[in-house]
Amino acid sequence: MTNQDLKTDFIVKYNSLTKEMEELLSKYEDKSFENRENKWNPVQVLEHLSLVEAGILKFIKKEPLDTDEYAESILTIEPSKFNHVLIDKREFGLINAPATVMPQSAYNSMQEAFEVIKNNRNELIEILNNPSFEFTGLVREHARWGKMTKADWLNFSYYHSKRHLIQFEEAYN
Repeated sequence: MTNQDLKTDFIVKYNSLTKEMEELLSKYEDKSFENRENKWNPVQVLEHLSLVEAGILKFIKKEPLDTDEYAESILTIEPSKFNHVLIDKREFGLINAPATVMPQSAYNSMQEAFEVIKNNRNELIEILNNPSFEFTGLVREHARWGKMTKADWLNFSYYHSKRHLIQFEEAYN
């Protein structure tokens, strides 16, 4: 897959995911949600997603340094593996998120949190549409997946968001 093909694929995926999320949230916009023991409410889930995606966006925008580490490929983890583990199998079950992406009740509504997600995704798509942006093997560590490239992180984020949308529907449908 060429760099341009990869960029186009992510633009399509993230546009579709944002639309899917918007449609799902519109079903629940008038509902109030009670906190469930040991589970995040929908606003907290969206806050968590916004924090994860903001961190990945920061990495996507990162200018390489001489001290950075690189993988040999721009994709080190097949996207189907993220799908299998996060969606099909849900292998990890309940995962304790790192403190940096734990919800802190920063938003008062699902719409407020979703606006932050949309803004992050719009910025990501703007970057991907920039002809000078190229995926490289630049890596950053993930607690469970190990060293991941920018493309790996975008695939992870996509399937991570899909997983939370599925959980959302199961919990509140």
